Amino acid sequence: MPSIRLDIPDRPLPTMPLGLLVPIPPDTAHQRLAGTTAPNVPSLTRHRALNAEQDAFFLPGLDGAGTRFEFTLADGTGESPRAHFTPIDSRYSRPSAELKDAIAKLIKDVPNDTAAVERMVAFTASLFDYDHPPVRFCDGKDEVPLLETLTKGSCTDINTFLLSSLYAAGIPGTYYAGYFFEGGKPKSTSGFHCWISTFAEGEHLDWDIAHHIKTGTREVQPALNPTPGERVALSYARGLRFAVADLEVEFTHFAFPYWIYPDGRYEPSVAVATLS
Repeated sequence: MPSIRLDIPDRPLPTMPLGLLVPIPPDTAHQRLAGTTAPNVPSLTRHRALNAEQDAFFLPGLDGAGTRFEFTLADGTGESPRAHFTPIDSRYSRPSAELKDAIAKLIKDVPNDTAAVERMVAFTASLFDYDHPPVRFCDGKDEVPLLETLTKGSCTDINTFLLSSLYAAGIPGTYYAGYFFEGGKPKSTSGFHCWISTFAEGEHLDWDIAHHIKTGTREVQPALNPTPGERVALSYARGLRFAVADLEVEFTHFAFPYWIYPDGRYEPSVAVATLS
């Protein structure tokens, strides 16, 4: 069975952190958590998100520096848990009134939810050029706005728009974040990737618009890895909230381990993920 190892570097931090929060990979259509090896540190605790069935390990202070976590994975069942498709209200996925209206018009004549998903995927793909802009299209907003012109965006931006569109249409969808290991390259990375899964007409489908755009097409098909490789989801949903050490923290997404600070800020731990 494959396993993913997360190595947390012991590096200087700007100030003393409240602690380190490490996502525990959820069971999905494509993976099932079969085993966990965590550091033998007495202060280690396990927490569940306040608004989702997402779990995480927490190590207070600097106890997480220089640690290693390893998760063994087995094949999934082909469908993600229904709980993953329960909408979670947050500014990272809450559709604006304009977006709701636009989506209603977009899918008003489709014969079923599967066709509606396909139309929303095509609409989303038509709106983005893949890039990492310094300011995201929804930064500083309490709702996800409607886009009407071509916009630069990363996988996070693209999937934010698609997830919010699915919420607007009332069609079950979820956001997965974790690591992607591209085929033919070393199976080690500190970057992350994200994608969308839908459940319409009794069928689980996966969508990776960003990888389609990066490979030069906006004709998006329901499958993972248009770019060959392997992926591991570390979390699901946007706007996960955790309570640790008497502080509640809301994450834009929980793709990798984060250092959390007493004022509520958080930053990536720059963990190195290795697939074996």
